[in-house]
Amino acid sequence: MQRSSAFRSLSIGLFAAYGCSADSAGDAQGGGGAGEGGAGGAPAPFVCEAPADPAVFEIGTGEACFERLADDAAITLWSGPQGGYHLFLAVGCADCGDAIVVRSSVLDPVTSTPIDGTYVNAVFAELTDWGGWPQYAGIQVTMPGIQWDLENDPPLAEGTPILVAVEMLESDETTVIHEVQRTFVVGPTVNWDPCDLHPEGPCCSEDCI
Repeated sequence: MQRSSAFRSLSIGLFAAYGCSADSAGDAQGGGGAGEGGAGGAPAPFVCEAPADPAVFEIGTGEACFERLADDAAITLWSGPQGGYHLFLAVGCADCGDAIVVRSSVLDPVTSTPIDGTYVNAVFAELTDWGGWPQYAGIQVTMPGIQWDLENDPPLAEGTPILVAVEMLESDETTVIHEVQRTFVVGPTVNWDPCDLHPEGPCCSEDCI
């Protein structure tokens, strides 16, 4: 396990050094992430919609736009070009103001402790008002596993229950506006290409090193 952790740290460092981190292609809503986590969003003139009868505060999934998830629903596990895995988290908040910090973690639903291979992810998010409901999508939440060391560092199996804990904080990160914990299950794994949504990204041309 120590070897795979070293590989993970090395890959993050190399991609960051060459401007090819997983979140470098997606920043249209003005956010950024800590560590591997990042923020994406819908590039103009992409149009999102509010969900039906939205609550004041909700969490869901979605790379470009908010997608509502029921309790215990399957959430897609994405395998990225760096060799890691992530979920897409999306939030909506009608009383948070224009800019917030979204802090998230993935916990074991039995023990409420962080799942090995995950960490607390904090993203500065500038909410975009779609249909009268401000939202922010494309937050990458790192999950366990590394694609070239599946024996020692496998991803969570499809169907594994997870507890996603989210806090919405004021931009100074001192005041919690909303917090929630939702139980989902790991869904099917899908290959993720950041260039699908953001073909103008720095790693989406033949000239990318």
